[in-house]
Amino acid sequence: MCDGRLGMSAALAGESSCWRQWATKKGTGREDIHLLPLLLAAAHRSHKGGAFLEIGALNGVEASQTMLLEKCYHWPGLLVEGAPGNWARLRVAPRNAQKLWSAVGTCGPYGTANISRSGNAGLSTVPRGYPMRGADGGTVEVPCTASLLDLWRKNMPVGQRLTYLALDVEGAEGQIVKGMLSELRERTPIDIMLIEASTANAVARKQSRAVAELLLSTPYKRLTLPQGMGVPTYSENEVWVAPQVALGATTSAQQLLSMTGHATPRAKAFVEMRHCGWRSLPDWCNTSMRDGALDRLEQVFKENGPF
Repeated sequence: MCDGRLGMSAALAGESSCWRQWATKKGTGREDIHLLPLLLAAAHRSHKGGAFLEIGALNGVEASQTMLLEKCYHWPGLLVEGAPGNWARLRVAPRNAQKLWSAVGTCGPYGTANISRSGNAGLSTVPRGYPMRGADGGTVEVPCTASLLDLWRKNMPVGQRLTYLALDVEGAEGQIVKGMLSELRERTPIDIMLIEASTANAVARKQSRAVAELLLSTPYKRLTLPQGMGVPTYSENEVWVAPQVALGATTSAQQLLSMTGHATPRAKAFVEMRHCGWRSLPDWCNTSMRDGALDRLEQVFKENGPF
């Protein structure tokens, strides 16, 4: 028994070291850390293990929601980015996942779409007033895929189930969800979806509500992300899970997700700043957020064992 405990401790130490190397360093939500117990439980159900699809992958490293899964658990996956500048960086990023240059959503008659020339702004079909709408800074025509699920099936091994979809496309989330709505209703082909739900302004809030209304018409269940550092608005993403996912005898999907809520001694300062975004606020804020989440994740694994 002693040897077994030592073995578990060594395994956890190795995992923890990997988490601290590869978990998201910049961003606001730390969802890759909070979702890990739920994601691993869902992968355990599958005979083929876990696999991911990240739409709006940026440069593949910064704010990545899937790096940890690839580097620490060797999940296969697909990274998709439409913005030309981001794609130039993604295609040379140190990632093992497949990479694809494509917009996803409402495509033109020739299988292309107009997207922002610079930054990580989105499609020109996103309503005016959305914070990252592409047309305001000039657009460029890029390849486009209408069906996210067709894109997955075309680029991944036959029969590979999609465990985790990370979807952040600056206001075009509704277009993508509409394109796969019938399959989500009939076959629940994705286990776990992390979908941007921006509250940046009235247009963004309206878009996010519309996406939620679409998903509420499916069997998927919306879960509540844990608070980070005691702040309710810690994340601007929503988590949706298939009804069959990660349900054990005593541990529900919501329980698995809620395990990683945490606070730190700097919570008061965090509350005063409302968001600890990486664009303008001090580095200690990112460090405190990330370390607090990782400490809590390590505690969860010590208390519960592997998922």
